[in-house]
Order: sequence, then C-alpha cells, then structure tokens
Amino acid sequence: MIQLVDEDTHLLRPVAAAGCTESEVAATAVLELGLISKLFEPEFDIAGCYLVPRQEAESRVGETQLVYRSAMNGRGPHAWEHHWLVVPLLDAEGAVRGVLWADEPHSRLVPSEHVLQALRIFANHAMEALAVATQLEETRFLAVHDPLTRLLNRRALLEELALATCDEAATPLALVFLDVDNFKEVNDEHGHAAGDRVLSLFAALLAELVRAGDQAFRVGGDEFALLLHGAGEEDAREVVGRIMTAVEGNIHPLVRTLSASFGIAPSTGRARPQRLLRVADEAMYDAKRSGTRIEVAA
Repeated sequence: MIQLVDEDTHLLRPVAAAGCTESEVAATAVLELGLISKLFEPEFDIAGCYLVPRQEAESRVGETQLVYRSAMNGRGPHAWEHHWLVVPLLDAEGAVRGVLWADEPHSRLVPSEHVLQALRIFANHAMEALAVATQLEETRFLAVHDPLTRLLNRRALLEELALATCDEAATPLALVFLDVDNFKEVNDEHGHAAGDRVLSLFAALLAELVRAGDQAFRVGGDEFALLLHGAGEEDAREVVGRIMTAVEGNIHPLVRTLSASFGIAPSTGRARPQRLLRVADEAMYDAKRSGTRIEVAA
C-alpha cells in the first residue's frame, strides 16, 4: 500500500493498494507521519527499507497507529512474525512525502536484502512518477491561473467570457475591472517581495468576498477582474462595496494602505467579450482619473 501525506491534516492518505481489503485500507487512514517516522531508525534500516519487529513498532508509534497484523506468519529465527515493513517515499530534497507498506510474504520469511533493495527501487520509481504527475498537474494549472496569486488569469477570463456571452447563455452578468491605485508606492517603499505579498493578500480577499459561483482573475500587474454571473449593476455595486470595506479594514498594515478603482460593465449576457473588456477597462480608468473609485459603463 502507498500512502501520501495530506498537506492539510498531515495524515497519511492511502492512494494505492494491492492485496488489501477496503476495511484494511480504511483502517490506516489515521496514521500520522510524525509518529510513523519513529520507525525510521538506523537499527531497522536494510537497503533503505525499515523492517521492525511488531512489538517494537507498536511500542514506538502508540495504540492509535497500529497497522493490521499479518495472517501469514512463519516459525523460526528467520520467520515473518507480524513484522512491520515500511519504506519512506522521498522527494528530490530528501523530505518524506509518504510511505510504502509491504506485508505477508508468501514464503513466510523475513525478506532478504536483495528483495528489500528491489522494494527500495520500486519506491524510488513511484516517487519519480509522482514528481512527473505533480509537475504536469502544475503546468495544466498555470495554463489558466496566475502563478503568484493562484487566481484565474487573463486567458481564463477570455474563455469564461466567451462561454458566458454565447447566444445560448443570454443570462445577465457583470464584468468588474479593478486597479490598485497606489501599489507602486508599496513597491517603492517596501520592495518587490512585500509587493508580491500584498498582491497575494489582495487576491485572497477578492476570492473570499465574491459571491458563490462568481470568479476572480488577475489580469496582469496590479489589475484584477471579477466575473459576476447573473448580476446586474446593483449586485455588482454590493460586491464592490464589500471589497472596498474589507481592504480598508484589513488587519494587514500594507493592505490597509491600499485603495482601488473599479469599473463595472453590466451586460444582458449577449455582448461581445472584447467589448465588455473594453468598456469595463475604460470605466475603471474613468474612476481612477475622476477619483470617484467606482464608475459604471454606459
């Protein structure tokens, strides 16, 4: 069985198994890497695998971390007797990302060093495959997301607008463009690293304050967009008002120094995407020039 560390809970999450029942797999979902790591001691290390006698393993990890007991056990000094065989899965930096469990050898003997070497090689290949899959997943993610803020990007905005404004949709929507007015001052005074942090915090606020089903985008630089589905002008003003209040009252001191200008472009849902982009952008710059902070496209 292969388990990977869940980044939120830090529990070992089963992701693949062979020869285990569903109940046996489910029973291991409470395992904590911090406790299981107590098995990774040099005295149990054979070819990068850790073969630990059952009683020793149970005494180290505690009652909450018990792995199921083998049914096929042998007799004699070289017999498999409820041993725990665990192989840490290491990433390129040597950090443990998960574990591989193996159990119940058909010979009923403790595996030889050659067998354990093969198991270590298999674990290494599994991590290489995981690294490739993770990289591919991130590449796909970044095709439509901004790498800094993790919001959807301009390409995704164009795709979503095309879907939302097709003839079959014809439902109201509002496109909001917003620009952080004094972001250059943050960069000049505190540096670009602080500026990136502010943009990330600002983006997190946007994602939190839009309505369920709406979308937030980073268009580029300090410009963002909101696509509010089924929204009219008043709905858009309400969302914008929440964002302005949250930015001005945010606990982070750098975010509190910000202000933003908003351009709202309501639509029946049949407008051309490029026109919506243009009028929302123009309304935003009208708001910035006039100091009104919010402008609605005619």
